[in-house]
Amino acid sequence: GAAITVGRLAVNAVMAGCRPEYFPIVLAAFEAMADPRFPFLQTVTTSYPGGTLVLVSGPLAREIGIDSGGGCMGPGFRANATIGRTVSLVLLDVCRALPGQADLAAQGSPAKFTYCFAENDEASPWEPLHTERYDAGTTCVYVGKCEGPHQAMDYLGNTPETILGSIASTATSLGSNNAYQPGDLVVALCPHHARVIASAGWSKDDVRRYLFERTRNPRELLRDRGLVPIWPKWMQELDDVPVVARPEDIIVVVAGGPGPQSGTILPWGIGPAVLRPVTLADGRPARRIEEFRRKT
Repeated sequence: GAAITVGRLAVNAVMAGCRPEYFPIVLAAFEAMADPRFPFLQTVTTSYPGGTLVLVSGPLAREIGIDSGGGCMGPGFRANATIGRTVSLVLLDVCRALPGQADLAAQGSPAKFTYCFAENDEASPWEPLHTERYDAGTTCVYVGKCEGPHQAMDYLGNTPETILGSIASTATSLGSNNAYQPGDLVVALCPHHARVIASAGWSKDDVRRYLFERTRNPRELLRDRGLVPIWPKWMQELDDVPVVARPEDIIVVVAGGPGPQSGTILPWGIGPAVLRPVTLADGRPARRIEEFRRKT
């Protein structure tokens, strides 16, 4: 029942080591979590081990140094680490989602400590997420309750089908929530895999459609295990059950550096992720961090 105020966000951002220029991303992330579609209370009390993913796409990410290249989901980048850590600290400090008390995660995971990276739009052969959903000058944040990234390695695959087949296999684990509760699936393609796929003439929509057909589990394998299914009516009679409800629920981004290592990020599934633009106080999309500075 505690109020998450801008002041409380600022205090936790300081404790996390956030620089002032990172704070608009923190604000946008919590504005996304305040969206009525986002089941906030359940995300902080669930037994699910995942963290709160803050995926940033757009020019502000580059301006403030949110890393999108080699190792972007790992250590070594202050903006990534402290933005994600601010989110986690607010849940602990303001919401009192303490492990074993209000936070009922059975084991938890490193994703609950910090989980933030940017899309590598400069290495993408396609339109990046922010341009797809808004425009080239708008930065957006995608916020969802997600597992940590699952390696989707393929050194030898040289066609879209082989690479995406490897990725599909990582998205259909019988122990994952989305086998029983479809949710947004984030596919973070490394630049190498993205180039191979795009050079064959495939668009992002082609990738989504292909994965939608192949990220499925036989109904027999799902019976009497996992969770009580929460499937749309049309899924309930299928022999092979998809892990997403529609191709549009597959979020395709390019992230990382050299090497044929992509990542599949599996969702919690109870309630959607939310995409939100980074805006100024008057609601206009922010084009530069300088616009947030107080005028004197």
